[in-house]
Amino acid sequence: MSVGDPEVAAATAPLLEWLNLLDARLLQARDVSSFEGYLQCLQLYSDDAQHDAIMSRIWSFFTASVNGQTLIQLRIAFLEEHVAQSLGIDFQTMARMEDATANQALYLDVLTYLDHSQKNNIAWYMIVDMIRSVVLRRRPEVWNELDTILSDWRASYVEPFLAKARDMITDDEAFAQFSSSYAAAPANAFDAIEDTRYYDAGDSDDEVVLHDGNNEGGLVESLKRLQISAVPARPQGPRRAVNR
Repeated sequence: MSVGDPEVAAATAPLLEWLNLLDARLLQARDVSSFEGYLQCLQLYSDDAQHDAIMSRIWSFFTASVNGQTLIQLRIAFLEEHVAQSLGIDFQTMARMEDATANQALYLDVLTYLDHSQKNNIAWYMIVDMIRSVVLRRRPEVWNELDTILSDWRASYVEPFLAKARDMITDDEAFAQFSSSYAAAPANAFDAIEDTRYYDAGDSDDEVVLHDGNNEGGLVESLKRLQISAVPARPQGPRRAVNR
């Protein structure tokens, strides 16, 4: 049975769509059987296949099989998937980011920085600074719109957690500092709390009130547990088609 058989095509189409690789120009303008090389790279029937080895084969296949522009589109498709799963950025937001940059090579760089932020545990504000630098160097006129998109997404992403954290941090100034720090670099926000003394609401007025009502394991641990439960679910398919 070959890739060109209707039965196989019907079985593989959902997989390709899920991977955001169902590009009509790839599968209609070309002989469908040529995609068999990609399926072979997946090593679907191998019990000891390694992820890095599979990805190396996939990109070797793409590099040898498609032109430079299509290769960029495929790299974008893979990176969008990584960014969605690692950072939780939804595909609608990424579509807006691509429209704002109006340049696929620049958009690819933006996605690459976002992907690196999670892999290397880089604070959000630092990644935004890196993205700002490359955008201002290459297409400064698009930065304001892109910055707004990133800021709006970040605010919507952290809002569910901060809304609930407000019940644990009862001092207005302390919460304002924590929320600002958390939006920029969550780890730093927790570290700052760990370096702060905590007082119950009944203490003197000049003492900062950072009160965890449950007080099980301390405020920091309670906030970290809350963070896990409040983080929005990672975006799920179907992905938008790769028909740029």
